[in-house]
Amino acid sequence: MKRFPRCATYPTRAFTLVEIMIVVLIIGSLLAIAVPNFVKARQSSRVQTVVANLKQLAAAKEQWAMEMRASSTATPTQAQLVPNFLKKWPEGPVGVPTDYVARRMDLPPTFKGRTADQFQNPATRAASITAAGL
Repeated sequence: MKRFPRCATYPTRAFTLVEIMIVVLIIGSLLAIAVPNFVKARQSSRVQTVVANLKQLAAAKEQWAMEMRASSTATPTQAQLVPNFLKKWPEGPVGVPTDYVARRMDLPPTFKGRTADQFQNPATRAASITAAGL
């Protein structure tokens, strides 16, 4: 590619202010559409992670109860469940392991006081997400 020196016979081409403003407007409208969808997808992903962790915790509790022949009022501790029934204790989206509580055998495990059913039920989903800070 030949490069010519700048002179009057070979004028340089540039974008006009109107063209630049149109491009900025198009990018702005695409961002206005994309950002809310991204935030919603991120929140949905966090909720799905919490529900999956609660289900794994419930399964680990059941395995522990069967192996230890525990009663329905027994409460497994984190030390009893990890590493034999859970590889590691689940952490919340912000990395705090104390957010999950196993509770008694007759009660489902919770994340910040909310059960998996509360996160999945459309009637209580929004309140649970807000209360859990997701």
